[in-house]
Amino acid sequence: MKPPSTAEIAERRFIFNGDTQPPPVFDNIQRGNRPVRKRKRSPFTIVVILFALSIVSVLYIWNKIMVNKLLDDVTVLESEYQKVLSETEILQREVNAKSNTERIEKIAGERLGMQTPHEPPIWFSYDDGPLARLEEK
Repeated sequence: MKPPSTAEIAERRFIFNGDTQPPPVFDNIQRGNRPVRKRKRSPFTIVVILFALSIVSVLYIWNKIMVNKLLDDVTVLESEYQKVLSETEILQREVNAKSNTERIEKIAGERLGMQTPHEPPIWFSYDDGPLARLEEK
């Protein structure tokens, strides 16, 4: 028999020859160095995890409550601020109305008997020299 050529070998790799092996089963295989054991959770670890989760949830709820309280405080303070602004505006209008020159002239004429001058005011100047000499003595 003659040896198969490389073309025949290459062609044979794609032909199913009927030899199949079942896949290996790894269910009951043990490693050689140590026996396989299920990992146990200690009760201490479970308690610590539950305690940490409860602390985190309490802190989260406390944070939400405090934020809501602060929002309520902000709304109350904003309403008080608006009230103070409106009162300030009312008082400013009142000051402007009472500081009107026509009103002041009217009250000064009626109650105090004052009248507006008919002549312009006279400006005068004085010499600081005699006053300074008096202060030195």
